[in-house]
Amino acid sequence: MRPLKLCRLISAVVLLLNVLPSNSLAQMRNTSASDQYQHVFAVVPLIGKGTGDDPKRLMFVPAEGIQPAVRQAGAPLPPRSGIISYHMQISDDGAYALVEFVGISKADFKDILATTDSRVQLFQKGVQGKDQIEAAFKVYKKDFSLDAFLGVRAPQ
Repeated sequence: MRPLKLCRLISAVVLLLNVLPSNSLAQMRNTSASDQYQHVFAVVPLIGKGTGDDPKRLMFVPAEGIQPAVRQAGAPLPPRSGIISYHMQISDDGAYALVEFVGISKADFKDILATTDSRVQLFQKGVQGKDQIEAAFKVYKKDFSLDAFLGVRAPQ
């Protein structure tokens, strides 16, 4: 790179750093891919008879599973809706699942959030804190760790 171009590049970076407020930079650094989606944590019963027609599964997950978005040849990827992913652990007694459901928007959880089933416990990311979610999940799985569940790594 020529010295003049390098000087201009450095000047542009310095100007950008001086123009952006420091909290904007912190927000940009701390934004993860998971923050662009909505998250609901739940304790849900396992349902289904365990047959081919009615497989054992989590409540709120269709028997056929979550289907990926399918792109038609030459067309853009269609917008996604509904639950786009989840991960879970089975409770110590094998009757419940401790789940994190992920959706594009809060509307994608309308069936989950509207449930009146007394076996279901719901927690929303940003509404209930880590300690509250972890305490509720530990009732069902004594050695549960939300950090391990989410794959959070401790700083080295």
